[in-house]
Amino acid sequence: MWHFSSLAIEEKVLPAYFEHVSRFFTVLTAALVGAFAAFRFNSMLDSKKREREISQFYLDVCSDNYEIFYKTLDGLNNVRVDWIYAARLLLETKELEKEITYKEHMRVIDVKKMKVRHDLLNQFQIIDHETNTESPLPVSFFYGVDNWKDYINSPDDAAYEAFRRDRPATFGEHEVSRIERLPMLSEHSVYIIFEFLAWPENYDDPLRKHKYTSDWPDDVKSFQGEGAFKYIKHRQDYVHPEFGLSKEAQEKIREMIKNGEVKVAEVIPPKD
Repeated sequence: MWHFSSLAIEEKVLPAYFEHVSRFFTVLTAALVGAFAAFRFNSMLDSKKREREISQFYLDVCSDNYEIFYKTLDGLNNVRVDWIYAARLLLETKELEKEITYKEHMRVIDVKKMKVRHDLLNQFQIIDHETNTESPLPVSFFYGVDNWKDYINSPDDAAYEAFRRDRPATFGEHEVSRIERLPMLSEHSVYIIFEFLAWPENYDDPLRKHKYTSDWPDDVKSFQGEGAFKYIKHRQDYVHPEFGLSKEAQEKIREMIKNGEVKVAEVIPPKD
C-alpha cells in the first residue's frame, strides 16, 4: 500500500515540477543555439564582406598602378630613370595582385592589363605606310638618346652618342657637382617591361570562343554595319591573283591550318 502511495505522490508532484524545468531548459537551449547560429552567420557575412573589401582595395591599387605604369612610358619615353621606375612599379604591382581574391576582380584587372599592353604595343613599333610594313622599336631607341630616329639603321652611332660624356671639370665654391649621365636603358628594366608586354601563353582568347555566322542578323548588318558585312563576304570570296587560290581551295586550306595539318608558309608560294 505504501508502495502505491509513493507512486501516486511521484506521479502527482514530480511531473508538474519536471515539466517546468524541462520547458525552461528547452527554451534556454533553443535560445542559445539560435543566438550562436546567428552569431556564426553574422560573423561569416562580416568575414565575406571583409574579404571582398580587401580584394576591392587591392584591385583599385593595382589598377591605379597600371595606369601610372602606362603614363610613365607613354609617348615613346626612353628616359633611363623612368624605365627603371616603371619596371619596379610593375614588379611591386604583380605582388599586390596576389591579394586580389575575388574572381570578378581578377577579370577586371586582367582587362586593365590587356588595355595597357595594347596601348603600349601600338606605340612600340615603327610603321612604314609607303611599304605597308611594321617593325619593332630599333636598337637606337634603347640607347636613350633623344635623336634615336636618326640612328635607326646605325646602332653603333647611337651607342657612341650614348657613351659621349661631358666629364665634370673643377667646381667652384658656389657650384653644384655634376655626375656623368648614362642615358642607355637598364637592361634589367627593359626585360621586365617586355616580359609583361608579351601575351601570356595561357591567355584564354575570347575571340576564339566566339562563333559568328556567315549570314549576319539584320540588326548587325544594318546601315552602319553594311560595309563591314560586305567586307566579310568579299574577304571570303576574294581570290588573290598572285596566289591563284579558289574559294573552295581557300576554305580547305583554312580548315587545314585551323586543325594544324599545315602551316601558312607551306601553302603560300614564294615570290619569283
